[in-house]
Amino acid sequence: MATMSGNKNLSQHSKIERNPSINRISLMRGIYRALLQNGRTYAAFESKYVLPLIEVLASRREILDPMSGYGSLISFCSTVDEPVSAFCIEYNPPSYLWQVLINPINAKKIIALTDCLMEMKHNWPVTSVRAMSSNEWFPPESFRLLIEVWTLCYEIAGTLSLKGKARVEIPLAFLLPFAGRLSACVQGNVVTHIKQGGLCIYEGWHHDFSNYIDVLRKRIVQISGESKNIKHKSLLANCLTVKLPINKFSAMITSPPYPNSRDYAAMFGPENAFIDYLEELGMVENFSLKERLIGCPRVSEIDDSYKKTIDDVKSQSARAFLNTLVNYKGSKGAIYDEHIYYLPSLAKYFYELESAYENISPALSEDFEGYIIVINNTHRKQMIPVYQCVIETWQRLGFNAEIAKEYTRELPHVGGLNPRVKGISARHTEYTIRVSRQ
Repeated sequence: MATMSGNKNLSQHSKIERNPSINRISLMRGIYRALLQNGRTYAAFESKYVLPLIEVLASRREILDPMSGYGSLISFCSTVDEPVSAFCIEYNPPSYLWQVLINPINAKKIIALTDCLMEMKHNWPVTSVRAMSSNEWFPPESFRLLIEVWTLCYEIAGTLSLKGKARVEIPLAFLLPFAGRLSACVQGNVVTHIKQGGLCIYEGWHHDFSNYIDVLRKRIVQISGESKNIKHKSLLANCLTVKLPINKFSAMITSPPYPNSRDYAAMFGPENAFIDYLEELGMVENFSLKERLIGCPRVSEIDDSYKKTIDDVKSQSARAFLNTLVNYKGSKGAIYDEHIYYLPSLAKYFYELESAYENISPALSEDFEGYIIVINNTHRKQMIPVYQCVIETWQRLGFNAEIAKEYTRELPHVGGLNPRVKGISARHTEYTIRVSRQ
């Protein structure tokens, strides 16, 4: 959820954009193209608004982000002058592994891995199959090629003296953004969305892989050259259940997950399918999702279980909003949609968001100060009261919580798909909530 640049002078990041080689990753999935170009991704932080918050908290030396997405806090903290580090918690494996990839402490190892891999092009797997269709994310031939490349990367990591977690995580982080190139999927109607099943074209994949390595290496070299702080930590864990030391953190900058489970499932389907396959083969361990991501409940059948979940939500604003949906009066199809998807999804979202904050709150010290950034979204012409729920939850937990007006701003949002809104600028608000114990 991050703009991967984090420096006040990041107009300089255009040196990547000016490089013609960046166009050679056009076959990659949209999210990775954006990230490799220092671009904006789904629900991204923006440096010019987050950097002032880091400056406010920099004297505390370490800043927590318990729902850290692509690790934008790592990128921002890496390039500020003050000695400050990020402690990121993320449960979605592709997002966590991107953090491994862009953590400056890993830069030299990743560059060495890419150089060795290019020197061993003669060992890259080959195929005589020009194309293959599948109803799954990957045809069998794609898995064969990816497993052989993964094995080669893992062996190279061993020769580079990578040990323990790094022996697995760095090769996997390196390979994962390219894995979608060998998936059998089709683009959805939004750049971040893809749909399972389709045709995989194998012709030219060696050339595309070479281009990917070249562009990735340039990106990592840039990270290494710009980084001033490298003592960042990433933890693959669910903030709903993670166990953190009591009173460990005195600062936090974070943003809650976007309340849209369909988007998340569509964005990360191929990468998570590849990780699952590696786990089935025993090649990696403890990377597959064992618990549900916040905001991504699996709703498979019509029932009334969401009513109990609504009763478990403690925020009055969230419960009032959910009850308006329970009593929604519209077409038969719209009412069906509410009960089959939206109500279960949003009820679980609010309940799990509250539960996650409850779980991490004991880890916050007596002099704690933090900022939570929330971009509003709407449903049935109503604003989903996420920022109100955040404020109520932290107040209920005994913290001070209020909108920091100096950091709250209006956002333009241009609709581009629905012909009725195309070109019309709609207004969204980015709320920055200050949370403290004092």
